[in-house]
Amino acid sequence: MPPSLSWPVLEDLDISDNYLKAVDPLVSVKSLVRLNLSNNRNLKYLPAALHELHRLKELDLTQTPLITPPKQIAKHGLEAVMAFLRNMKDKVKWDVAKIAIVGLEGVRSLPV
Repeated sequence: MPPSLSWPVLEDLDISDNYLKAVDPLVSVKSLVRLNLSNNRNLKYLPAALHELHRLKELDLTQTPLITPPKQIAKHGLEAVMAFLRNMKDKVKWDVAKIAIVGLEGVRSLPV
């Protein structure tokens, strides 16, 4: 997929039955209302930023072997998936903040 997509009026996208590994560029298609990702055999992860698609009303993940979000979340539908992705994005921000404060090599003294 191209690095970013700019289709301001695209509402319905069916990219089912493919071998997609990533769908990150889709987060820029803010107009999406329906997204069909079903039967994408290589798709393991949904990007956390997908929760920013506020117009999205339908998300089909049938027969897609996702790891993130877990199948137990995905089976509960769009709202559960979006909540999981939103929480995941918040956790990533917190982890980045911890790394910035603590550092990659552990706690160091900070100048006073």
